[in-house]
Amino acid sequence: MPTPNIIDLPLPTNEYVNQIVPKRSILLHHSAGGHRPDAVINWWNNDRNSAGNRIRVGTSYVIGGKSTTTGNVAYNGKIYRAFPDNKWAYHLGLTNVIPNRETLEKQSIGIEICNYGHLIYEAGRGYINYVNQVVPDSQVVQLTNDFRGFRFYHKYTTAQLDSLLQLMRHLSGIHGINLQAGLKNLITANPAAAFGYDNGALSGAGGVWTHTNFRTDKTDCSPQQGLIDVIRAL
Repeated sequence: MPTPNIIDLPLPTNEYVNQIVPKRSILLHHSAGGHRPDAVINWWNNDRNSAGNRIRVGTSYVIGGKSTTTGNVAYNGKIYRAFPDNKWAYHLGLTNVIPNRETLEKQSIGIEICNYGHLIYEAGRGYINYVNQVVPDSQVVQLTNDFRGFRFYHKYTTAQLDSLLQLMRHLSGIHGINLQAGLKNLITANPAAAFGYDNGALSGAGGVWTHTNFRTDKTDCSPQQGLIDVIRAL
């Protein structure tokens, strides 16, 4: 597997926690947004709390996709790095009822896939994302069963999945993360079940996980066959 090509677009050091910490896991997200990874990082650079102060929310990596409006593929599969993967930022959004919530944030390397997530079919319009935009049929995947209340999802592109596999293997080699633990260990005859809320993930077990393993109100990432195939290939 070749070393991935990584494009640096660094956030200011006050947009993440500038502290080196050991890594035990890789945490997969999708962005619930458009195809440009630079736009995701620039949004993090400009987000503020109610008091107007910077908030340290983001992931180390963002993988670009294909535009749902123009079909543009200039960013498709491109890997952008927002901050060093041995540092950390908040990306799980866990509540204070989880006592080890900060440890879970620190020990995980976040990867964001540019993708709108769940879709709803409307007669006469087609597949609609949560911001009321049409997603072309060619970019839609229908799951065998509903996942978190939805049957249709924005499809992760082949280029995104290829880059994701390269990046996870690369990060495993640097940080000694066990790619066989977590999702790969859970995927069986019912792969979608592996993407559910998981006590092992919450306990801080190492490996590869998704946001849905930590929170029941999230749909990232969805159990699409393409992503399942990547997990099995680890």
